[in-house]
Amino acid sequence: MKRIIRKILRIRKNETVADGVSRHISQIKKLFYKKKISQNELKSLLSDLGIKKGDTLIVHCSWRNCFMLDMSPSAFIDVLLDLLGDEGTLLMPSFPYKHDKFNVNQDVSAAGVLSEVFRNRESTVRSSFPKGTMSGYGKSAREIIDGHRNSIYEYDSKSPYSNAILAHDAKILLVGMGLHPHKISAFHCGSYDAKSNNELLNKTYSKDCKSLITKDDTTFEFKYVDRIPGCRNNKSSFRRLFNKTPHQTITRKGFNAILFRGYDAYTKAYEYCSGGKTLYRYANK
Repeated sequence: MKRIIRKILRIRKNETVADGVSRHISQIKKLFYKKKISQNELKSLLSDLGIKKGDTLIVHCSWRNCFMLDMSPSAFIDVLLDLLGDEGTLLMPSFPYKHDKFNVNQDVSAAGVLSEVFRNRESTVRSSFPKGTMSGYGKSAREIIDGHRNSIYEYDSKSPYSNAILAHDAKILLVGMGLHPHKISAFHCGSYDAKSNNELLNKTYSKDCKSLITKDDTTFEFKYVDRIPGCRNNKSSFRRLFNKTPHQTITRKGFNAILFRGYDAYTKAYEYCSGGKTLYRYANK
């Protein structure tokens, strides 16, 4: 049945059904949103939202939902960098499609169009972890990114996400991700750090994995841990926790963006999971 649904809806090979449906909806919306948002207008909107010079900013973006922007992905990145200035740092997820073999310099980002354009930008650096991979540009990018090679889990204390949130007070910008998002990486960081207070979570992060990583013509075996098979995000829990996290939202001409402090999200997840709860579903439960 699932195969039939994917065929009828023309779901792409690397898409979930939900992402495929979202893509079709975006194509329909394009017919109704004729007024475009200029670069100057976007800069003003994001400035009003709370992005300023010197910030460390993590951006998650669904570019297919940004059809009302009168600019290319590269121009959008230019707007962000202009807002952050020389003292700021821009970060985006750039995890690869395959995890057992990962070429840091060459593998395409599976985190969307904007992240792939950003990954290819001159002077952008990319972490060497096969999951939860991040790219960065700016003053603190290398410092934040490089620690990932010493991680044992993609969102542990040495990961770019935790480093940016806990050491650099990063803000997180969600663009085109909807008004009720359920993909919040900061929650994973808080959940992992709470595992010592939660027996179920302690068992959750126990799958031994390895990957062959190639970087600058050097290949090496990398060992790490992952969540156990059958463990997946509980979207309802993510959304409920996000609603309790302080955040600012803008909507204009079909465009939506949400900004929040990474530490606020991290703390909500840490406290929630330290209380014996989990943000995940398990196949055997």
